[in-house]
Amino acid sequence: MRKEGYRILEQNLYHDHSLSFKGLLPYAIAGGVGGGLAATLQYGIRTTVNPFLEGLVRFTSGAGDSFGDASYLVREYLKFKRIHSAGYSNAAREFLKRNKDNQVLYYSVGRVMGGTVSMLPDVILRTLGVDVHSPIGSIAAIAYAQFDQLGGYFGNLAYFIRKHGVKGGFVESLKNPVSMASLILVGVSLAGDTVARTQLTPNKPMHFFTESWVPSLTCWIPSLIGRRIEHKQNSK
Repeated sequence: MRKEGYRILEQNLYHDHSLSFKGLLPYAIAGGVGGGLAATLQYGIRTTVNPFLEGLVRFTSGAGDSFGDASYLVREYLKFKRIHSAGYSNAAREFLKRNKDNQVLYYSVGRVMGGTVSMLPDVILRTLGVDVHSPIGSIAAIAYAQFDQLGGYFGNLAYFIRKHGVKGGFVESLKNPVSMASLILVGVSLAGDTVARTQLTPNKPMHFFTESWVPSLTCWIPSLIGRRIEHKQNSK
């Protein structure tokens, strides 16, 4: 009991509960792998007569990595709350306060928000009577795959605007490797999906791989880049 008390005291004194790309990376990878597995189910039901089921699997496969980000945020908050449960009347507010200048918080929250709304283009296109398996329907596929990456970019943008103002924030967001990686992945997904829908036929496993699996299995790259930047900064 005393040993546990010393451990908690040590965490209180020496751990600032700052979010990090190092901590985020395993969750992003796990979420991406989960999304890839869900994409396998997606291939099996892409011609289903149940649009809700297809949309649900597409959402799960596309937003899998943002689920990973959300899991990391929740885990770190619960850890903070457990250690400081007696010290603060509002643990959530204090946790956010400690990370208010932390890029990982903005990036992760942006990705979770982007993943949450990724189904909207699919719903809108279906409501308008557009075939989501047609070339123009690639808008829905790209949204499922990369809205979380767009959210990550805009989360980073909000972080840099907070630090440097609107103009400086835009400039910094275009110089930051994590932000640029997010935008590049969106562009690669757009190009790959356009090719899959117009030149190939994504009803075959390898063509479907181009459309769905590749985006799911590359979503952790910005977190990896952020981890490497942190490592270099900590090594100085």
